[in-house]
Amino acid sequence: MPDAQINALIEKSFQSALEGKTDFFSAGFFSDAVLIGIGAPVHLFLEPVARMLHTRAVIPEHASVANAVGAVVGNVSASVTAQIRPDPVSAENFRVITQETSAVFSDYDESMAYAREQIEKTAEELLIQKGGKPPFSTSFSQNKQEAPVDGSMLFLAEYITVTKTGKAF
Repeated sequence: MPDAQINALIEKSFQSALEGKTDFFSAGFFSDAVLIGIGAPVHLFLEPVARMLHTRAVIPEHASVANAVGAVVGNVSASVTAQIRPDPVSAENFRVITQETSAVFSDYDESMAYAREQIEKTAEELLIQKGGKPPFSTSFSQNKQEAPVDGSMLFLAEYITVTKTGKAF
């Protein structure tokens, strides 16, 4: 399972590249390949991706109809992951880390509810940015990591991922 902080760094770096910002700390991605796009939603993402990769995008004149069937039935999706782990300051508390925030809770169920609420909101915002149109379907997955210690299981972390999907047009 990818680390939530690495995902947050990649997402932040991508957003900064889209906005033409240079952050104090960011990940850089480069490619010598020219990106060529076809299909109706290509105008939504290809040029920003090319800028992020420090390359250029080519979108042919009739690119939007090059995959007409896919454009009619095509879906777009967005996934966001949060991490819940013991708080390093006080191990009986739970720290929730998302792309946008970090919060500490004394109750596990409260931390889970907060994590789900935050990532669901972020995934919907991302899906709309990608051109997704409601109604959206939503799915969640969870991956708990534990280690055996003295005959019982020690909670290490839990990753919660939400995926929202909607029609591209």
